[in-house]
Amino acid sequence: MNMVFRIIKWPAIGVFFIFVAYGFWQSVTVAGFYFGPSEKTLAATGFVLEKARSGEMPGTFRFAPNFPFWSDGAEKERYLHIPSDSKIDNSDPDRWNFPRGTRIWKVFETDDKLVETRMLFKYDIQPWAWDMAVYQPALGTGQHTKLALARENVSGTDHDIPAPGECVTCHGDGRQRRPLGISAIQLPWNSEKTLSVEDLARNGLFEVPPGSPVEIPGSALTRSALGYLHANCGSCHHQNSTHVTEKVPLWLDLRTETLASVESTHAIRTAINQQPHLDGMGTTLYIKPGNPQESFLWRRMSVRDGGAWQMPPIATEVVDHAGVELIEKWILEMEGMQ
Repeated sequence: MNMVFRIIKWPAIGVFFIFVAYGFWQSVTVAGFYFGPSEKTLAATGFVLEKARSGEMPGTFRFAPNFPFWSDGAEKERYLHIPSDSKIDNSDPDRWNFPRGTRIWKVFETDDKLVETRMLFKYDIQPWAWDMAVYQPALGTGQHTKLALARENVSGTDHDIPAPGECVTCHGDGRQRRPLGISAIQLPWNSEKTLSVEDLARNGLFEVPPGSPVEIPGSALTRSALGYLHANCGSCHHQNSTHVTEKVPLWLDLRTETLASVESTHAIRTAINQQPHLDGMGTTLYIKPGNPQESFLWRRMSVRDGGAWQMPPIATEVVDHAGVELIEKWILEMEGMQ
């Protein structure tokens, strides 16, 4: 049981209150400061990059999603640690429930410099019981220390570290909190280079057999486009997200039960010839088949303007030109679709 100090400001009169509470709270956000897991250094979480790369961390696996999230060109390494004698509840293929004590680290490198490591920590048995922390290399010390605030242009690069409290924008808050990039859709079924579904099954890390490989429908171009939208947009644009309302009924995630056909996928059902809740950038439809320039989705992902129109709205300052080209080709291929 933890003792947590909460500092709350009553804006109307400018008074600060301090509360001392006892409970199982795992993290606190106060006026932009984020207090997550207790480990103040990356090493204290049990992670050492060199050992992880060489396979010297027991129960730790390097993995790579089928469809990565764009991070302004940063190179990323991802590692999953499963505690011994534990299994993943994979009964829901779209939201694996990892055992208590699971840790996921994501290492960012920009311009051949290590700039940050993010960690997710599973502190309880519920699917949403994830906490998070961000660690930055401390120059001249060899240590990676936990951050409570955002950082810009880290280590002389263009890389920005978001405020740790902003992680919930993509990972979800409350009962929607979850890791991204590791699921039946995102993890390769088999691979000689990185962790796969077959590897986890072979090591006895699933509670139930994983069944058959997940296949995204459509042409190679369509599969790539749907996967790209799933990874880069679907973390916010899904059925249970607070970002998806009656005014913004745009779902861009992939779910295993919607993969019977291209037409049954969320992106096709909610974006094609569907009108956004507001007009802008010279467009009136989320996706207008055959015309990227008049597709609201394509136009917004093609700009970076500090958050006014750009998508994603945070954590990026550089357009993903390869992604923009992919979605452009996909929309052009749709010409004539009703």
